Amino acid sequence: MAEAPRNEQPMGYADDFVNAVEDEIICCICHWPLKEPVQTRCGHRFCEECLEEYFRRCDFKPLFHCT
Repeated sequence: MAEAPRNEQPMGYADDFVNAVEDEIICCICHWPLKEPVQTRCGHRFCEECLEEYFRRCDFKPLFHCT
């Protein structure tokens, strides 16, 4: 069964929050609060869907140059 093409970009929670959201829980790709977060070995955090879509589009090129 073929998967339907996605018209929307993956993103975190686009909801309004009562309190300000801390930078530590913001996706480095979509800049929204993390949705199903994953953390890389170097400590960057992303929404799982954002990271998967990034790798699909960018052929696994690194997002950051970490030491």
